[in-house]
Amino acid sequence: MNTTKKKAVAQLLILTLLICMNCAGQAVKKKGGVVVAKPETMEEVLLKIRKEYARINADSGHMRVVKENLEGQSTEGGKITKYYDGDTLRKAILVFYGETGKTVIEYYFFNRQLFFSFERNTWYDKPMSVKGAKVTKEEENRLYFDKQKLVRWANKKGKLIDKDLYADKEKDLFEVMKVVRP
Repeated sequence: MNTTKKKAVAQLLILTLLICMNCAGQAVKKKGGVVVAKPETMEEVLLKIRKEYARINADSGHMRVVKENLEGQSTEGGKITKYYDGDTLRKAILVFYGETGKTVIEYYFFNRQLFFSFERNTWYDKPMSVKGAKVTKEEENRLYFDKQKLVRWANKKGKLIDKDLYADKEKDLFEVMKVVRP
């Protein structure tokens, strides 16, 4: 075998070895004769969510913005701001006003599905319209979704909320989201 052929065979063997090594780290299971990819870990899911969240916020200045008033949704009214990439809704910010408080809910979408929501509730010591109203309490929630299911819920300090509460929270969020996509 001449030198050129030996080099080609060696390169082919090295390439095959590299491909096999790469595939070895990607565990697959057989389920009923069907090959199923390894499920993503929670950290992988959260990393994807955080990257898409950052991308949407970075691109929001280039998106089409639609603003509307929300009537009959809260005691003092509200508003919604929707961000579209072409015809695709990517982000919606809802603001609900009460006499002595305000709720802001941000929804983030990928492939037309909710993947993240951020909520901030603020309470004041007197009606917001009164000069000198001061914040008495603030509450924040970060809600992470995978395939339309709530998979993680953390408060302002990053403390995880009890999973027993997820079903009700998920139901409430999707109910409010009807305002975004009636």
